[in-house]
Amino acid sequence: MSIRESRPALPADPGQRWAASRDFVERCHHWAMDEIERREGRKVEDWLVYERFTRHTLNELDNGTLDHWFAAAAAGEG
Repeated sequence: MSIRESRPALPADPGQRWAASRDFVERCHHWAMDEIERREGRKVEDWLVYERFTRHTLNELDNGTLDHWFAAAAAGEG
């Protein structure tokens, strides 16, 4: 059974959800940067967009812009 199939319960604590989400987005960001470097300019446009998106998301996580998402989810609102 895959992790996706087992669907473990999300932590109720907004801080734990934030940390798990940030870790995931940071891993995605590093993956994009690795792909950009690996491709050496070949078919890199989509990866550049994805790198900018994940960087922007990390900034919003770090500056609190997305905090309301985690609070709402913990309260069962989203």
